Amino acid sequence: LSCDWDPQAAVECKWSDACKCANANPGVDTNKFGAYYGKTCHAWDSEDCAGLWSGTAFWGNSTARNDWCCDQWCYVNGTCPLVDASSTISALKFSYAACNGTY
Repeated sequence: LSCDWDPQAAVECKWSDACKCANANPGVDTNKFGAYYGKTCHAWDSEDCAGLWSGTAFWGNSTARNDWCCDQWCYVNGTCPLVDASSTISALKFSYAACNGTY
């Protein structure tokens, strides 16, 4: 069994449990982001993306589309090979791939 770096292959990979939504968001500012932010698959930033991120390095210039705001994601175990580092809490890892309907 090969663990390729794509979501479909990861389902059968030994890492697949690590790539499931963690249902936790320790350290997240729940007053700013809400109590459920990142716990499950959802486009968490879509409702107020500009309010949360404009003026930060994550917000594109005025000609950027900032499409990432509409993407579903969740926090996952840091051992998942399909993760990105969280911009809010460095110890948290998140994954778009975990929310593509495969996991």
